[in-house]
Amino acid sequence: MATVQFALHNGRWGTAADLADAVFTLAEPFAAAGAAAVFVIRMPLLSDIEHSYGPMAFDKVTGALFGAVQQFAGSQFSSDEYVVASTFQSEEVVVIVTRARSHSDFYSLELPRLANDLTEYIEARSSRIVYPFGSESAGFCVGHAVTIYSPSLRADRQLLSALENARADAELSARLRRREIGQLFLGLVLGEQVRCLYQPIVQIRSGSVYGYEALVRGPRSTKWQSPSSLFRIAEEHGLAFELDCLCRKAALKDYSPHAQPDRKLFLNCLPRAIHDPNFSEQHLRQTLESCGLRPSDLVLEVSERESIRNFSIFRDIRERYRSLGIKVALDDTGAGYAGLEAVMQLAPDFIKADISLVRSVDKDSGRRALLQALQSISKAIDAHVIAEGIENEQELETIRQMGISFGQGHLLGRPSRLGEFPARV
Repeated sequence: MATVQFALHNGRWGTAADLADAVFTLAEPFAAAGAAAVFVIRMPLLSDIEHSYGPMAFDKVTGALFGAVQQFAGSQFSSDEYVVASTFQSEEVVVIVTRARSHSDFYSLELPRLANDLTEYIEARSSRIVYPFGSESAGFCVGHAVTIYSPSLRADRQLLSALENARADAELSARLRRREIGQLFLGLVLGEQVRCLYQPIVQIRSGSVYGYEALVRGPRSTKWQSPSSLFRIAEEHGLAFELDCLCRKAALKDYSPHAQPDRKLFLNCLPRAIHDPNFSEQHLRQTLESCGLRPSDLVLEVSERESIRNFSIFRDIRERYRSLGIKVALDDTGAGYAGLEAVMQLAPDFIKADISLVRSVDKDSGRRALLQALQSISKAIDAHVIAEGIENEQELETIRQMGISFGQGHLLGRPSRLGEFPARV
């Protein structure tokens, strides 16, 4: 039995064949073998990719998933005993293996191992499968089932029943996996297993370091090493607030031995930080004092997206912490959410221009115009612009000529542990 791709033909979706057709073609081989195994590989996030990027993205990612599954099946089964199938409507790929019923060890012992191997195989290739529509794990889940041929029932109906059982197994595997990840992540939060790197924020004119932004990282060599993965998992498991609190605690603790009176510490926070008991006025003063910091040494960064979603809360944060001497920065400004009028109404002390505005600003007149508008607004509200993501001398020189006060980016200093790098201008 040759490998058949029922829903794809020459890289394009077909309309004639569907999964039922694929199953029907296996009725006779299934009856002859006396047993069959069914694997279902599901990718629930495919619907999110389609909503965000359109049907062509859906087709491309599904085709890449199909290709990966086909490669795995080809490495495990002989070409005359398996079929790989999918349909353009579904978020799954199916593998059906018809191997002689006498191979009892295969059906009773090897299948669970193969399901695990297939999961690991797909996960290892997940970034390539979803590229360029995502970079994180796509949340694949694999289920399997076995059916023994009974001459009293139609063979194709038996295979379809096994397919439903494999789908149910995939859903159960996904729930168990989610529970396991949740428990592991809870352990990470309770064990305070995060670390902080610090990136310098530099005064453009003088080249001196004005302060450092604390950047959280998860445990090394884990799927949570990057901050995006860390907070995505935290959101999924209802631990975003706890992680946010932990990040601030870790940032202050690691920064304390290196605190300098003329340098500011920029701390990222969610608007809900206002509910953190450790960030109440009394506790915050005590915490800063124990770290050798004054309130005026601190700048709280709230992302543009979160600020617009929680407009009134941002204002509460701004006024409450300003009264203590703490300044507030609007992070990721220009990333696609807030208009210039909203920035004026929020009136932060610092406006951090997103890297999307700074990248190639020396070559792009549109980006220069937007940055110049932010610069004009900053003067109107007595704020300062910090240009994020400066990566080459040409960008830096353009930023300098525009009169922007501060810069941040790899050219000026990469994220590192304090004391391990010089700032460069």
